Amino acid sequence: MDAQQLMQLERAAVEVMSPPYAASAEKRKEAEAVFLDLRKSKLPYEACKYILERSQSDYVLFQAASTIKEGVIREWAVLSSEQKESLRAYVMHYITSRPDLVSYVREQLLHTVALMVKRATLEEDSRKLFDSVFSTVSQLLSMDSKMRQLGCSLLSALLSEYSSSSGSSSVGLPLEFHRQCKKAIEGEELLRILLFAVQALQQYLSVEWAGLSQEEGTLLGSFLQLTSQILNWDFRQVQYRPTAPLWGSDTSAVPLRPPKLYAQTFLDPSFLDLFFKLLGKVRSHEDRMHHVVQSLTQLASLTKPIFSTDEEQQSYVRNFVSGVLAYVSSSPDLNHQEMYGLSCILRRLATTFPSRHFSALGGSCLGLLVQTLAQLMVLCTQRTVREEEEEDSLTYQESLEHFLEVWVCPGGS
Repeated sequence: MDAQQLMQLERAAVEVMSPPYAASAEKRKEAEAVFLDLRKSKLPYEACKYILERSQSDYVLFQAASTIKEGVIREWAVLSSEQKESLRAYVMHYITSRPDLVSYVREQLLHTVALMVKRATLEEDSRKLFDSVFSTVSQLLSMDSKMRQLGCSLLSALLSEYSSSSGSSSVGLPLEFHRQCKKAIEGEELLRILLFAVQALQQYLSVEWAGLSQEEGTLLGSFLQLTSQILNWDFRQVQYRPTAPLWGSDTSAVPLRPPKLYAQTFLDPSFLDLFFKLLGKVRSHEDRMHHVVQSLTQLASLTKPIFSTDEEQQSYVRNFVSGVLAYVSSSPDLNHQEMYGLSCILRRLATTFPSRHFSALGGSCLGLLVQTLAQLMVLCTQRTVREEEEEDSLTYQESLEHFLEVWVCPGGS
């Protein structure tokens, strides 16, 4: 790669990005062929480094990032350990040294790093590998908002790459490879990612969200989404399905079933308390509320093997119900989104845990729960009728149906 070849790439980028009336189909096809040749070239890493260091075109930078990723997938077996480590370190240094890199180029490079980490999981000492990655993340999360966003994005890219989801790259390896990699991260590594996110969110409890800058607000949303991704993780040892989403419209059917290793974190009352405090601060922001509600709904489905005794289950249910009651009492004028979120959370809790744990709450707590549930159902009924012609009416109607399920639910197993 030299300056003349780089100029050819940048001219080709202009042709590709031009509107239809500004470039003929033939010229566009010729320009696309230039990038196709780059992406098919053998051992393209030095050429891509040259491009990344010198090009002023975001499109060309993206093509270089994509070429590195495709090269890694195609040529992993022929690269030495030193070449792999050097390339991974270079890409990470490149990203961190350019905080203003356009987002779609940065994300492509982050996913390249995540892919390289995954490919090395079964070849290297995984503990040493992840210690190196998390050391970088820890440094990023101690810096300014741009660097913290970068750290959060790297963690999210790792989750996507290791999960049994459509976010995982197709690397031409047996499904068993993906299953083993997924299993490898589900112990201490996934818990460490969760703790990174929790520690970041705890810092936001002490600040006024209305005064957050746009960057900090975006970062907050990213950490909320990251936490939701982790809590929606499918810990079941099922067949790897690269086209099945890990989180989305159907994740509510997957119970939260982390290994016993997570017990110290999940059974600490302050862990649940964090999410209810966050719920109280996201009322005016629909996207943020969605992530918090999704996290609490998953926490309401927490199942064995994390509970060692019946008493631990009972204590967890008590803490959860107390959180719900405290939230409702502090938010007398619940909007339609809050109502729907609470109905989903309570329905999940009631269908997960045995009814005896609710009966054992005691007279005052159980009575307040029944009274609160009745009040919520009355409110949903009134607002469904009052706003019959409004879109919110359907939300209240669905919430009412969920609350009715809680009212008659015999409990889980």
